[in-house]
Amino acid sequence: MKIRYVFLTIFLFSLALLLLSIYKSQNNKINFQPTIFPFDHLITYYPNSEDPLVEFTLFENAPNSKFSEKNNYEEVNLFSPSSNRRIYAELVSIGEATFKIVGKQKVYTRKLIFSIPPSNEIMSDAKLEIKIFNNDKPYLFDVGSFSFVGYSEKENVIEYLSVTSITPILKQLELISTVGIILGIDVKETLTLKTFNLNLDNYGVNQKSVFVTKESISKIRDLNSSQTLDQLAKGVYDFPKETNLSSSLGDVELTPGKYNLIIPFSVSHQYNSLYSLGGVIDYSVNNELFSNEIPANRYLKILNFEEEVLRGVLFEN
Repeated sequence: MKIRYVFLTIFLFSLALLLLSIYKSQNNKINFQPTIFPFDHLITYYPNSEDPLVEFTLFENAPNSKFSEKNNYEEVNLFSPSSNRRIYAELVSIGEATFKIVGKQKVYTRKLIFSIPPSNEIMSDAKLEIKIFNNDKPYLFDVGSFSFVGYSEKENVIEYLSVTSITPILKQLELISTVGIILGIDVKETLTLKTFNLNLDNYGVNQKSVFVTKESISKIRDLNSSQTLDQLAKGVYDFPKETNLSSSLGDVELTPGKYNLIIPFSVSHQYNSLYSLGGVIDYSVNNELFSNEIPANRYLKILNFEEEVLRGVLFEN
């Protein structure tokens, strides 16, 4: 009889441990709603060409869902609540789910690619509105800010300034943030730098830290990659939050030659990580104003960024 009680006690104890383990496992598992991480999108489009393609990364906790089949999508719009404007977005493709483990949690990511017609309006609070067949309400995903910049090759036009390279200045904040841009420029005629505009409402220029140098781009990139660029350009990592953002470069005068222009950014109190980098630089020659459009280039693909995104967005609580 005593032996039976011993075995029963061991069985009950083992069962209790198993149930406790299952409880802890379930309690530690964080279920989350499908999420798209918001970026600030600067998108270049070319007149008389196809609409630009925009890529979003969808985070889910299952490999298949209503978002994984193209036939489930009834309608998709890029929507701005502040202006109540909708821009139709055509679903081009849905990528295969990619499995990741982040913080001991299972996460599935997939790429959604849309063709979106360009707009002159800057959407500072954009949402991706997805209507699924047989669902009463659309799904709304915060996707950040959107700005479209038209770019066209200039024929028979003298360019007194050309951009030869673009390098992002990165800093580890809450997530990896783009705190500035380094432009390699070739100046053909004496000119005055006027403004640099990202065409995003929540980004400006930290004018007091703008710096022009003839140092080689290789040395500058070495300093940049080691987060020591402030040895050359003081305040480059300040990334101040300001109410009134400016695009001024401070009327810097340059004679003909090759330079590297270091432009630190300032931001409003509401901003997201930049998804791509480009913009418009304005300069004057003999008091005549000229503009140089810099096509947006996506650069986050070179970063190990996705895991940080998942940690910050899905598992912060």
